[in-house]
Amino acid sequence: MNQARTVIEIDKVFDNHRDGDLILGDKDGSEISWQWPKEFGTGKMSRIKLRTGLVLGSTDFQVLDDFSISYDHMFMPVTFNFCATWPEHYFILCKDEHNDLRVAGPGCGSVIYRPVWNGEMFYPRGVPIRSLTISLDPSLLNSFMDDRNDNYPKNLIDIACGDCGKSFEQTFVTMPSVNLAVHQVFDCPYKGPLKRFFLEAKTLELITFAMSQLVHKKRETYRASGLHPTDVKRAQDIKEILLHNLEKPPSLLELARQCGTNKNKLNSDFRQVFGTNVFEFLRNSRLKYAKDLLECGDMSVSEVAFEVGYEHARNFARAFKNHFGTNPKDHLF
Repeated sequence: MNQARTVIEIDKVFDNHRDGDLILGDKDGSEISWQWPKEFGTGKMSRIKLRTGLVLGSTDFQVLDDFSISYDHMFMPVTFNFCATWPEHYFILCKDEHNDLRVAGPGCGSVIYRPVWNGEMFYPRGVPIRSLTISLDPSLLNSFMDDRNDNYPKNLIDIACGDCGKSFEQTFVTMPSVNLAVHQVFDCPYKGPLKRFFLEAKTLELITFAMSQLVHKKRETYRASGLHPTDVKRAQDIKEILLHNLEKPPSLLELARQCGTNKNKLNSDFRQVFGTNVFEFLRNSRLKYAKDLLECGDMSVSEVAFEVGYEHARNFARAFKNHFGTNPKDHLF
């Protein structure tokens, strides 16, 4: 029998410290933090207003029981969501009258906007949650976009231009360099004005990454305009599977069986959507991931080679140099 989930209203957890409240008031640099209610779990949350229209929120807590926060007619700006630590197979899940949203989880983040939020957000018991939420006012988002903002999804463009009645949601796969930036936010070494400068720089870095992923999605849609939407979705699903299994990816035949098609069609559709075949995409993604790992400085060349699926460091070094024109050891810091 399923254990009943604890449900509480959002104001009882956030003590009225919502991101929207900070955007609408208080001076730049304002910061607040508060403890998670002891009857529900342990940990803390914080918010800092980096500039007008830009708020960085962090959560670092663990709930005692399966838990959900309910919210009704809540205003939120455009949010960029990232996880610092999150066990595999667990996601922050947001459910409302529209659908279920995976807000963030292992190796993925999201960009979300809703005119009004109504629903619940679910947290599993006993799971350490360490995540970031960047709240960006649509007008500030519009100022970041250049005149060629048609590179971005149409709904997001409309929202940035003032049509706040529309909704937008998009998940993306994060990379080691992004995960490093998230950890650096939590481990910020500065105080006072330098802290704000540091956090704003990292926040803009994370927004830049997320927006670049939205541009890639838009380009994929253009390339796939001749395909049935089901085929496009299948190719995008394959991409996500590969990015989450770089060390031991399924074979093309296994992917085709998993998606209910044959390998020739799968490879053809994948090329039309992404401009490359499955094997080339996997190889390039492995090498890009390896470059990020090397530049993080926590692993040796041999360890990185094994992490991205190469059994022999020599083969890895050869492939890396052919792709980037430099040796892997040149990227160690």
